[in-house]
Amino acid sequence: MSILKLRRLERQFNNINEVCSKIKQDLQRIHVTRTAVEQVPNIVGDELLSPLADGMFIKTQCLSDNVHVNVGAGVIVEKSVGEATDLLDMHARRLHEQLAHQEKVQDDISKNIMERIEEIENVRETQRET
Repeated sequence: MSILKLRRLERQFNNINEVCSKIKQDLQRIHVTRTAVEQVPNIVGDELLSPLADGMFIKTQCLSDNVHVNVGAGVIVEKSVGEATDLLDMHARRLHEQLAHQEKVQDDISKNIMERIEEIENVRETQRET
């Protein structure tokens, strides 16, 4: 029974590890996006290559220092650079909170795994002594 529980805990640990990795990737994407958004005021009037489709671009010109943000359900709204970075910061804070929670759960599972391993080793040692 303990070995089965140990395997289940190991699967849970690995699943949470994958979630943590995804959150970290999302945080990195937010950082890159935030850095790009902060540069918008510096490129007003410049000609740019804007993505049209995967691997395809169209020449455009940056006309203002506002950005257009997809806020969900296909709705796009215009935001200032400050408003856009605030949205990104808010999203990053939420992700950091989720990451902290997942890492705590992962630590708890790790401790539980160590306890189960100790139990199994104690049972094996007791069996060897008899």
